[in-house]
Amino acid sequence: MRLMKFLVVSMVVSAPMSGAAFAADDADRPRERIECVPGKKFAKLVKKIGELGPEKRDTIDPAPNFTIKPTDGGGMPGRFFARTGTNEINFEISEEGRVLEFLEKFPRDKKSEFCSEDPSREGMLKSEKAFEFSMEFNVEFRNDSGSYSMAELKDGLKDGKSVIKKIVPGPVALLIPKMTHVLVQFDEADALFGFQAFKNDALVGDAAFERAGLDYLLSYEGLEAMGADELRISGGAHKIFPSLSLEKLKKHDMIREEEDD
Repeated sequence: MRLMKFLVVSMVVSAPMSGAAFAADDADRPRERIECVPGKKFAKLVKKIGELGPEKRDTIDPAPNFTIKPTDGGGMPGRFFARTGTNEINFEISEEGRVLEFLEKFPRDKKSEFCSEDPSREGMLKSEKAFEFSMEFNVEFRNDSGSYSMAELKDGLKDGKSVIKKIVPGPVALLIPKMTHVLVQFDEADALFGFQAFKNDALVGDAAFERAGLDYLLSYEGLEAMGADELRISGGAHKIFPSLSLEKLKKHDMIREEEDD
């Protein structure tokens, strides 16, 4: 399922690494079969997310989207793995280049390394760009059933802000605004969608929404004003995210206008 490069998180947490990330400082030297970079930043980030209490992750899933893409026309390396001392943990890479179970597997040890075993590029100069790396976070609701209680939405908006504040650097965390809207992203761009408010299983009415580029925004306060205790979304597979208002999304240029690759 397509993942969204999410809002505030993509703006302040997205951490693309150098295309020659495994080149280290000796860029004019040939690559070896195994190249590693320090994993301190990864370990620190994984640890911070792990410190979130279960009450902050029951509604929201702070899933890191760590991707690797070859940029030299070649294929993926034989393997990527984390190494701490003599202990090695292999990562599975999806066809789209996503590192699977990164959060669960990467060691919390600051002395760890992130490594590539790549015989096909052995002997190439380290300065030659071979891969592109990026890490973003999709702070999304775990539930994607189409039926959402108001209590669940309220909890998700609150926890979404808490999760983002935990991830971003200290000074930036102070600037994270309140999440007031629910952003809906359908898998199919031409989905025949519907947003309906319910109270005690009885239809209250159609919920007002705003277009945000390819996506849709619903105000939590607007649903609350309708007296709803549940939001139901039709239109097929979708994800929902804690969000800022449309005005703030526009202000920070965070509206998705084109399909993700």
